[in-house]
Order: sequence, then structure tokens, then C-alpha cells
Amino acid sequence: MADIHTMPLPEFLETHTSGPGNIISLKKETTGDPVSRSDEVTPVDLLGKFPVPLLPEGLLPRRIEDFARTMATQMGADPSGLAMGALLACAAAIPDTVALQVKEHDTTWLECARIWVLLIGAPSSMKSPTIKAATRPLYGVDSGRGQDRITRISVAAAS
Repeated sequence: MADIHTMPLPEFLETHTSGPGNIISLKKETTGDPVSRSDEVTPVDLLGKFPVPLLPEGLLPRRIEDFARTMATQMGADPSGLAMGALLACAAAIPDTVALQVKEHDTTWLECARIWVLLIGAPSSMKSPTIKAATRPLYGVDSGRGQDRITRISVAAAS
């Protein structure tokens, strides 16, 4: 069984740009040599305290960014968490019958919209209210569609 080696992310991205199938590398593609110990990445303590980066302006679609910044001001919450919640709601609204073509000229690589979001924070750091605020519009749409369906079924059953 081959040893698994680590590789710095920038190097990984440079050597793995040809699409799926090149996800895991046991050796550097550039030289064929095993990755040396000096190239290893130091593990990150995911439970440690980190400074929260600011949400860069212009990074997201305008409506999502405006929503995140407005709600963050109203709630006293981090706009990045609201932006992630809004992206989560958008992805959840796309049914699996819709596939995204990942590469412009490769019609065989299709993916369903999936996003996994994990908000990490201390107790009472606005995690739940942030997700509730970001997904509230989706629940409204879903509830309205459910009521429309119930009405159509009732009308059909009555006739």
C-alpha cells in the first residue's frame, strides 16, 4: 500500500487542474518525487479561536451581499454567516433535476447544486438566528407552494 503524502494547497491546485480523476495525488506530478517532509502542511486546530475575516465587498451576487449586510446590521450578527446561509438557501431551492455544467466545453461533467455550510461559534454567538434569517424566505416560498398544491388537490377532488 502506498504512503499518503501531504501537499500545500497552492501546489495541489497548480498540478490538479485537468478535472475529475486527479483528485488524490500520492506523488508530485512535476518531478515524480515523493513530497518531502518540508512540504507538509501544519494541521489547524479547528476548535481554536480565529479572527473573523471581513466579508469582502463585491464577492457575492449583489442581492445576497445586500441581504447579508442589511440583516447583519439589524441583528448584530456577522454578515459572512448570513451570506453563507443565503447561499445555502439558494442551493437548497435548486432541485436535483437541474444540473450544473462545471466546465464550459465539457458537457459530460454535470453536478447537482450542493453546498455544505458549517457555522462555528461560541454559545450565543447568533448561529441559529443567522441560519433562520437566511432561510426564512425559502420557507415562505415552500409554504406557499404547499398551500397551492393542497388547493389544487382539493379542487380536483371536488370535481
